[in-house]
Amino acid sequence: MTGLVHEVYAIRFADNPSGTRGHYFLGTAGTPADEPAPLNYYFFVLRSAEGDILVDCGFTSEKAAEWDRPHFAEPWDAARWLDIDPATVPLIVLTHLHFDHVGGLRGFPAADIVLQEEEIAFWTGKAATRSEIARLGSLPDLHTVLDRVYEGKVRFVRGDAQVTDGVWVHSVPGHTPGSQAVRVRTASGDLLLAGDAAHFYEEVEQSHPFSIFTDLVQMYDSFDLMNSLVPAGRVIPGHDPRVFERHPAVPGLEGRVVRIA
Repeated sequence: MTGLVHEVYAIRFADNPSGTRGHYFLGTAGTPADEPAPLNYYFFVLRSAEGDILVDCGFTSEKAAEWDRPHFAEPWDAARWLDIDPATVPLIVLTHLHFDHVGGLRGFPAADIVLQEEEIAFWTGKAATRSEIARLGSLPDLHTVLDRVYEGKVRFVRGDAQVTDGVWVHSVPGHTPGSQAVRVRTASGDLLLAGDAAHFYEEVEQSHPFSIFTDLVQMYDSFDLMNSLVPAGRVIPGHDPRVFERHPAVPGLEGRVVRIA
């Protein structure tokens, strides 16, 4: 393996312990409907000799109170668990613009953003005001993103692109039109951070669709694409509690941070 390799960490900053299969999975994948399906909220750190990159940046305690979600730390404070200074984080890859992935952006003032053109177009277009779409967005968070646009701090991509040595983004629409997954070169080989293109392992491992989507066929196609990009078991979903079961805790940060690679 040549080129820069990265360590990958998942930081858990909030939970939803009360979810059910009927709430999260579509159709027969959601049965039995009352079976518990707890969900965790993460953002990810890519660490290399050249510094730290974040994948997504969580949401704030204010939004957690609005959604009645247990919330352990503001994302910028959670970043400090890995000795990251939030004021100097240089780059954040946003998988998409739902509130739980972009809400902490204001706490990382120096960061450039990597974002799909299709995603910003969607959230500034006519569909963004429809009730089932708008409830998952956040106008203040979108304003923060647009401030970065006008500051020249957004790197727009169209489709697949290399972000830096050892980090690539891949277009995986379906959950939102501009969803992107992040492929990372690690010492143990490439892995893929799915964002919400797969909330749970079983979406990509069993082709079970999530209940929130803008295009179901695209969602299925994105499952296939993600499985083609990395070996089996190397797609890391964005919310599955089993991420913390399948990977070791960082000593002293049990229940809060795991090292994926």
